[in-house]
Amino acid sequence: MDLQARPTAAGAPIRRWHELTGSDFVGLDRAHTVVLVTSSPIEVHGPHLPVAADVHEGDALLLRCVEKVSQRHPQLDFLHLSPVALGAQVLPHPGSLPFRTSTVERVVTELGEALVAQGFVHIWVSNFHGAPGQFLALEAAAERCNRRHDTRMVALFSLMLGQLNNQTVGLTEGRLREVLGDIPGIPWDRLQGDAHAGSIETSLLLHLLGEWVRPTFEGLPRRTLDEFLAERGTSTAKARSAIAVARGFLDKLAFFSSEIYAGDPSLASPEAGEHIIERLSDFGAETLSAVYRGEIDLTDGHSPLWKKRWLFYNPVISWLFDRYMLSVLRRRSKDLARKHA
Repeated sequence: MDLQARPTAAGAPIRRWHELTGSDFVGLDRAHTVVLVTSSPIEVHGPHLPVAADVHEGDALLLRCVEKVSQRHPQLDFLHLSPVALGAQVLPHPGSLPFRTSTVERVVTELGEALVAQGFVHIWVSNFHGAPGQFLALEAAAERCNRRHDTRMVALFSLMLGQLNNQTVGLTEGRLREVLGDIPGIPWDRLQGDAHAGSIETSLLLHLLGEWVRPTFEGLPRRTLDEFLAERGTSTAKARSAIAVARGFLDKLAFFSSEIYAGDPSLASPEAGEHIIERLSDFGAETLSAVYRGEIDLTDGHSPLWKKRWLFYNPVISWLFDRYMLSVLRRRSKDLARKHA
């Protein structure tokens, strides 16, 4: 199996780019064709999920959104590119494949330029990796292509974050609860701190690729950033200043340098995963449709952190961060090798 998500868009006019021949591109109506691509990392997701979890989730969300957008806009055709397994700021544990934020931006920008050269205008880029460097890199690539070439490239993950947050830092609980509330078997209060390979992602993978999920997830204890900080005698930064945002990022860095999941995987189920993908894709399709109709301007397609991107996207800071993460990954890999020597 390749890295494309198993579910396909039933009934939607989607064609896989890599299955087409040269002659197939001759008659395409570029003005009414949307190119789809997912850029997510290979990253460790707990002891129970495949390292390609973000790739599968991002691609499945994109395809399900397109199914629903197609019902609203039957004049559109869709070309589905194979996912780009490329991500920044991944967990520094053996199995993860880190790339620089500048690399992610450059690759996606060049992909956009290659599509522009062939006359494509509408490009939707998906992602399911929540590290700021990742989604900010995709936003930067989209902004650059749109500014230089008058394309309509959209970073879906950032677009959804921005609409959920109404361009503020910190999720608007009411809007988020509207989208992710009432998940079967997962009480709302148990979602607090569910950030990586917890009940949400485990449920999604159980729904999408159940045989790839290790059954050990049922016995994993709940683990969250708040619990981690409480053990260290500190608390999560609640203020919305740049300093608080930076501190929160450093807290998460410390947490994920030692932990490989956050949340409560034991609550997960395939039924919950189906509910989550349907609710997220309802919201995503609504948002993408509004972008296509021009009701949401592309300049509003940014995540809440876009205005503070200098904290995560500064070349010097990014370089230092990448060097540090590689050193942690190298150390953990050596420790693992010694244990099995």
